[in-house]
Amino acid sequence: MKLNKYKFILSVFFFFSLPFFILSTHFLTSINDISKKDMLSYMDFRVKTVSSRISDVLNVKYDALAVAREKKFIDMSLEGKKAELAKIAKNFPEIVNEFSLINGEGKEVFSTLKGKKPGNFKDNGIFKNAKTDSFSVGAVNYPYDAPPELIIAEPLVKTKGEKPRYVLMARLSLGYLNEEISRLVKKTHGNINLVDAGNQIIFDSGYNYLFKAGLQAEDTVSVITDAMVRNNIPSYNGAVNFNGVETLISVSNVDSTAWWIYEKTDVENVIDYRLYKWAQKVIIIGFLLIIVFSYISFKLAVFWLNKPEE
Repeated sequence: MKLNKYKFILSVFFFFSLPFFILSTHFLTSINDISKKDMLSYMDFRVKTVSSRISDVLNVKYDALAVAREKKFIDMSLEGKKAELAKIAKNFPEIVNEFSLINGEGKEVFSTLKGKKPGNFKDNGIFKNAKTDSFSVGAVNYPYDAPPELIIAEPLVKTKGEKPRYVLMARLSLGYLNEEISRLVKKTHGNINLVDAGNQIIFDSGYNYLFKAGLQAEDTVSVITDAMVRNNIPSYNGAVNFNGVETLISVSNVDSTAWWIYEKTDVENVIDYRLYKWAQKVIIIGFLLIIVFSYISFKLAVFWLNKPEE
C-alpha cells in the first residue's frame, strides 16, 4: 500500500508537471524572444533617426562647395574666387579646414591656409576623378591629431561634360558632425558606429576614433553592408554572430552617401534578467504546488475510493 501511495503521487505529479514543464519552457523562451524583438525595434528606430540627422547635417552644414556650382562664382576672376572662398572659410571655421583651387594641370593656385606652400595634385585620386568625370567626388581622411576630415573635389564647369579649368577642393572637419551624433546617442545599450564605404570608423560611441585614426569595423559589418549594397537594401536589423557571440545589430544607410550607421549589442545585455528570475520563481512555485496537489489528490482518492457506497 505504501509503495502504491508513492506510485500514485508520482504519476499524478508527472501527468500534471509534463504539460506545465513544456509551457514553462515556452514561457522562458518567449521572454528572451520578446526582449530581443523589443531591443531590435528600439535599435532600428534609433539608427534610422541618427541616419536622418546625419543626412540633414551633411546637406545643411557640409555643402560648402555649393558655391562651386553657382554660375556667378564660376564666372568670377581668379582673385574674385579667392576672396569668396576666404570669406566662406572665415564664416565656418568649425567646419572648413581648408579650401584649395587646383588648375587643370594639378597645381595648387590658392589655399585659404596662410603661408602654405603650393602643392601638386596631379596624382591625387580625388582630383583626377573630379577632373575626368566632371562631377563632385569625395572621400574621408583620417588624420592622427584631429577628427576625421571630409575631402571633396568639385570641378568648376558651366555645363556637364565640359573640361574644368579649375577644381575646387575642400577639407571639412567632421568634428561638428561627430558632436551631433554624440549628442543623439547618449544612454544607448550598445555601441553605435558610423563607417565609410571602406569600413573605416568615422565615429564610435566609445570614442576610440579619437585615439586611433582609421579604425576598421569588424569584418562581419563589412559582410552585412556589402550584401545590403548588392541587394539595394537601405536598412537591416537582426541577430548575427560576432566572434562566436550572438549579437543584435541594426544597420542603416546614410541617405545620398556610401556611409553606414549601425548599433550592436550582445544578446546577454538585452535579456531582462529580473523578469527572467521572476518567471523562474513562478515556475518553481508551480512545481511545488503540483507536488502538494498530487499528495492531496492521493488523500482524496483514498478517502473516496475506500468509502462504502450508500
